[in-house]
Amino acid sequence: MKKTNKYVTAVALCSTIMIGGLQVPAVSYAATNTKVVATQPDAKILGDFRKELKKHIDNREENITITYKTKAKNAREVMDTLYKEYTKIVDADEYLKYNVASTQYSIRGIPGNYTFTLKISYRESKEQTQYVKAQAKSIVSSILKAGMDEHEKVKAIHDYVVKHVSYDTSYKAYTAYEALANRSAVCQGYTLLTYQLLKEAGIQSHIVTGKGNGQAHAWNLVKIENKWYHLDTTFDDPVPDKAGRVTYSYYNMSDEQLGKDHEWDRNKYPKASTNYYNELTNKIKTGSPKAVVYQKMLKDTNLIYLSAQYGAENYNELKAKLQKQFTAKPKKVEMRYKQSMDGTMQDIKKVLNELSWPTGAKGVSYQVAPYSAMAGYSLATITFKY
Repeated sequence: MKKTNKYVTAVALCSTIMIGGLQVPAVSYAATNTKVVATQPDAKILGDFRKELKKHIDNREENITITYKTKAKNAREVMDTLYKEYTKIVDADEYLKYNVASTQYSIRGIPGNYTFTLKISYRESKEQTQYVKAQAKSIVSSILKAGMDEHEKVKAIHDYVVKHVSYDTSYKAYTAYEALANRSAVCQGYTLLTYQLLKEAGIQSHIVTGKGNGQAHAWNLVKIENKWYHLDTTFDDPVPDKAGRVTYSYYNMSDEQLGKDHEWDRNKYPKASTNYYNELTNKIKTGSPKAVVYQKMLKDTNLIYLSAQYGAENYNELKAKLQKQFTAKPKKVEMRYKQSMDGTMQDIKKVLNELSWPTGAKGVSYQVAPYSAMAGYSLATITFKY
């Protein structure tokens, strides 16, 4: 009888996930689609693996090696199963997810004695993340006042980020830590800081990734009174940075409003279908106890100019509405006008030469800005000196 030699060959498989561009986690390896169903003993082993892995990740350890004693023979399936546990841990914490720069992972060994290895590169150290959380607690405590509702809290947080962070034109700062410590970051840093502040304030939000004006971009999706809105603190802080300036061109927008220059996979995120101007005006009309607050909010965010009384569709309407406002001797008049910025500048110059100025006015200046809350319109601001 011919002698049979029995032997077991050890396997070694590895995969790498590298991140580039916006620095958003992305899978770039050829994974099997085979579903692995753990037996009862393997379910316990997998649970223990998950707990141990989470401890390492919570400590922001970069090199992690864990023994996995399953009897499963297909090393690729085992590796994919363990990697899925890793992604579950990371995906469950959006702040962590967008602070992972790259991941390499591999498996070695034989059935009954595998060794799973992870090499993770983090953008923030454990100490830096702790610093962000401590600062977020302190900031929220200082800017939020007793009695504020979710509308007020979101605005306070938006304004803080826009005022205290400037865009990093060197494209090197991607974290909330850098946004706080150096007061400068790219969109990812703005978004992570906004996310952490909202979380500290008890406001549910998500980090959205996609494109803004055709470029890789990140922003927030925030839940206010059970309705979702897009909040882009980066785009509300134009370059070059001006101390104290806050804009609201991308403040609490619906999918339809943001979609004019942003792109994202809408299937991955909650639907934002509410027009924020309508939401606030409805609250004011129904006699909300915070009606005065919401009225000021409409004014501060320039959303008030969506009202028909502040809008002009053509030159004759512009002229008539300005003349009416001039009778009240205003220091400043603002009007939403259906015209390009250049066209609005020309028409404002023309109308000021044709109309009688407010009584006592000795000088006038004006400026025009795009009005992003309504496509095709510009916002004209006329200031009189008495």
